[in-house]
Amino acid sequence: MEMKDTLKVDPDKPKKTWGGRYKGITYQITKWHFNLERLEWMWNYYITLNPKRITNEEQREKILLERSESNFTDKRYYSAGDISFDTDIKFHGECTYYERLGSPKPDIKMVRIGCDYGHHKDIKPYLNRVLSDVQITIDSFYDWIDIYLRRCRGCGTYFKPGTGIENERGWETKCGGEDEFCN
Repeated sequence: MEMKDTLKVDPDKPKKTWGGRYKGITYQITKWHFNLERLEWMWNYYITLNPKRITNEEQREKILLERSESNFTDKRYYSAGDISFDTDIKFHGECTYYERLGSPKPDIKMVRIGCDYGHHKDIKPYLNRVLSDVQITIDSFYDWIDIYLRRCRGCGTYFKPGTGIENERGWETKCGGEDEFCN
């Protein structure tokens, strides 16, 4: 698993972030103070998916949530829990975070989904445990999805799994096309 870390130095809201890629999917892990008086930490992790890489229209629709009306405020929200109920993607607890990245609909660039370790009876995690959960989430995504197209690190085009060139870790990173960067 590729990984890098950063530290946001803000005395009011300290936060530590790790990020990387696993099987071609970007992930982020965050550990942040949510109660400075009692020095309590919260852990979250997120994966970022590109809906254009999902070839099955029905599966793509299950990832692209619509905003819902709230019964409590005049704000609209995404029901992140629908990801856990409508797919076989496994999260710690369930999916509790949903965000659309990029331009507004209809040209959705990316979707970030994730979860937290703030459930009743959660044991405080540590980085290796969260990394393991990230791998489980990404592996379960690939188990659920019919085809998630690969993105060529050479020319940027999308290609079907099993048709590209593998790197030293056995993961296809190039499409094998005619471009000098692709083979």
